[in-house]
Amino acid sequence: MINKIISFIEDNGSELHKGLPNLEEYIIKHILYKTCTVIYDDDGIVALSRWNVHGDTAHILDVIIHKDKRNKGILKELVQYGHKAFPQAKYIAFEREARKDRRMRRYEIRRFING
Repeated sequence: MINKIISFIEDNGSELHKGLPNLEEYIIKHILYKTCTVIYDDDGIVALSRWNVHGDTAHILDVIIHKDKRNKGILKELVQYGHKAFPQAKYIAFEREARKDRRMRRYEIRRFING
């Protein structure tokens, strides 16, 4: 399972993920702490996210969506899974790699699960 997740990250992640030292160790720890969500379909892994939760805020460390599955509401599904695992989280925070300023953004979680 770990090897499939690592391959998925290397194939679909950004340049930041390629060749990341200790990637396997990070994934194993997040799976053990239940802060890693992996979504599958009949073809294999569709998406992966890693979280850290501090108080009422879930910090999304990574969201990686299969190149052929993007723009289909998968982020919303990942947030829903994360909220079920950590119902105390009222906010999510993350950086958008695609944005030039890369500043941390914080949103009410209900924006993703009710809308």
